[in-house]
Amino acid sequence: MKICTKCKKEKETNKLNFIWITNKNRFQAQCRQCMNERAKELRNLKPKLPKKNRDKKPPEYFKEYRKKWIQENREHVRELAHKNYLKNRDSVLARTKKWRQENKSKFKEMWDKSNKKNPHKRHARKLLNRCIDNGKIIKPNECSMCGNKSRIKAHHTDYSKPFEVQWLCSSCHAYIHRKFKE
Repeated sequence: MKICTKCKKEKETNKLNFIWITNKNRFQAQCRQCMNERAKELRNLKPKLPKKNRDKKPPEYFKEYRKKWIQENREHVRELAHKNYLKNRDSVLARTKKWRQENKSKFKEMWDKSNKKNPHKRHARKLLNRCIDNGKIIKPNECSMCGNKSRIKAHHTDYSKPFEVQWLCSSCHAYIHRKFKE
């Protein structure tokens, strides 16, 4: 026989009345009923946490979380986007071309907005293109960085000097813009 330390009742010493503590090789000091009552009290004191499928978070939560994560990991996101572009370059270019053809007015609005925001860039491009068209400046056939003979573009390091340009292929031009954007 054993006396419970909580309810002070004398009960028979067995596994029905008391919990056996294996590592101490003895029975618990409180009876099983008192232990169950104490567990219920503690459960009621704890705040009820939502179960997995109960209280689902709204889609706005995930949008905000995604925006925050992208802002915090901007460099990683930029690298992933560039790798994806290189991997799917043809389909991305085709999709872009198709979008521009389907949304000519929207693309024109975006282009005009950019020109209004950066009139010095527009002026430098216009001057350079006029000189190329008139034959005063000869556009080279290869990239000045890698020697590639694909589509060559003019890169202005300083828009106040419209004729001082670096002639680059599309990939080198994009690389320079990514490098100096940081």
